[in-house]
Amino acid sequence: SVEKVYLQIIGSNDPESLNKYNKMYQMLPIKDRADMDITGRDLMNWFDQKGGPWVKEMLLKIERAILDGEVENKKMNLKEWLMKCNQI
Repeated sequence: SVEKVYLQIIGSNDPESLNKYNKMYQMLPIKDRADMDITGRDLMNWFDQKGGPWVKEMLLKIERAILDGEVENKKMNLKEWLMKCNQI
């Protein structure tokens, strides 16, 4: 949607540009944080801590790592990655 608006603003009707961004979007390992195979509850259980701002910060780090291809979006892989990064 953003690309459509951008193309409209700059006065371009290049469908290839739109296709390029659609393909990039489709290739993302997750499209939304809800697609992550981990929840804040998992983190609280693994860390044995109550919820708080740290959960949101950790989920952001995990989301970035998934998008950057550092870790596969599978619960056990994510837990292992956290332990390897000394996060747990």
